[in-house]
Amino acid sequence: MEYGLIGAKLGHSYSKIIHEAVCGYSYELHPLPTEEEAHAFMQAKAFKAINVTIPYKKLVIPYCDEVEPRAAAIGAVNTVVNRDGKLYGYNTDYTGFAYLARCHGVKFAGAVVLAAKEWAEEFTHYLPYIQNDDFLGVQNYTRTRIGPDGQLPMPEGAELTQMGYEFYPQALANVLRAVAKDFHGDLLITENGIGTGDDTRRVEFIRQALAGVQDCLAEGLPIKGYLHWSLLDNFEWQKGFSMTFGLIAVDRANGQTRHPKPSLAFLGSYAAD
Repeated sequence: MEYGLIGAKLGHSYSKIIHEAVCGYSYELHPLPTEEEAHAFMQAKAFKAINVTIPYKKLVIPYCDEVEPRAAAIGAVNTVVNRDGKLYGYNTDYTGFAYLARCHGVKFAGAVVLAAKEWAEEFTHYLPYIQNDDFLGVQNYTRTRIGPDGQLPMPEGAELTQMGYEFYPQALANVLRAVAKDFHGDLLITENGIGTGDDTRRVEFIRQALAGVQDCLAEGLPIKGYLHWSLLDNFEWQKGFSMTFGLIAVDRANGQTRHPKPSLAFLGSYAAD
């Protein structure tokens, strides 16, 4: 193969049609379903130039003798050129998008690029492997704010949970909407909750989080369930029993007795409705 596209699944790609119509050379779609096949392909270097799509935009980087600074900063290579046995990596996604933005007078801060990179690493990188799954489990406790230089500190005066997270129940609806843009199967909220010794704040967290879920349902998102973390005040890794996430308190000094909190009845009222 001289020119072509590699990726795990390529049935969606119009690259062959576009390249052959615009450039006039033969262009192949070369699916590589496993990472082992992708490694073998890159080791062989049997191409002049290739485009790379998910999930191999990071995998190809170690095979490149040189990576352009922008691609290195983004952490993804989508074009590899073979010049006399040396591989050069580029990110033409960035180049094309930046050109389009300039043509329309759109300016972006560095925060947008960094946030997109983190989202790709945490979610879209895995899409080829999960797109045919029956459902996707979504876990959320807070938000992360990204600025031009990376993660930002908590907003001044922000309420913090026992875990040091920002109290931000709106994050659940935000992440559900973001996930639903790319994953079109059913969504199941498998973890959402708050570590706090003040159960009134747990009630408020649940109220705001579920209000967001109800809004998402009204928008047509296929959300099939909500699992709160957690039923009991549990043993939290590295934190022991000091973090209280439960809807039910556990008195470990007096026979492990259980004491339901008001938040248990509040969450249960949604099932009653």
